[in-house]
Amino acid sequence: MRKVRIFIILALVFSFVFAFSGCSVKEEEPTNIFERVIKIEEGIFSPQKVEFLASPEEVMEANKDLEVSEKQNPEGYAFTGKAIEGISDDVVIAYNFEDDMLTTVNYIVTLDETMDKAGYEEVCNTLYNMALEYKPMTSTTLVLDGDKLKPKPEFDAAAEFEPIKEGNGLSWQDEEGNAVRLLFFTRDKYQTSYGFNLSVHVSRDTMYEAVNG
Repeated sequence: MRKVRIFIILALVFSFVFAFSGCSVKEEEPTNIFERVIKIEEGIFSPQKVEFLASPEEVMEANKDLEVSEKQNPEGYAFTGKAIEGISDDVVIAYNFEDDMLTTVNYIVTLDETMDKAGYEEVCNTLYNMALEYKPMTSTTLVLDGDKLKPKPEFDAAAEFEPIKEGNGLSWQDEEGNAVRLLFFTRDKYQTSYGFNLSVHVSRDTMYEAVNG
């Protein structure tokens, strides 16, 4: 009888182990929007989930855990993104294509309609801090010299990102011509809510080579 009990206990233990090992843990989205949108390797920009020039099928596969957004995107696909803590739960990820090759990824974030100017300014300050916290964004490879990025040891990240706190857009370009842009939109007679768009764009040279071989 004792052997039977031991056998049952062991069987239950092994069943639990195998069941647990078969479960996959979903990787959570980063809370920092810069980290969520932009991948920076050796100073070169690219989207996080898929590579530039990816096909529509590859984009759909990479976003299979997201719902297709009701907000239409005539240039490609749009998905309902996951909420960004402390900022908004109205996030749309829009992928644009040219000749069925991915050229741009937009993270369009709309703030609550009831948010006043003080709340908007707080969001801008949060974005500023997020830019500073995402280490690749504060590396010396991101210092602008004209319209190109040049190494500059005395780079002052806090000063570089200062316009974000005022709700002013910024753009960066890497040595291959890929670009990152942060644009803000404010409430007016056409726009009922504050918001912003953080986007990453493939270079024209890369696209030209892909299309023309």
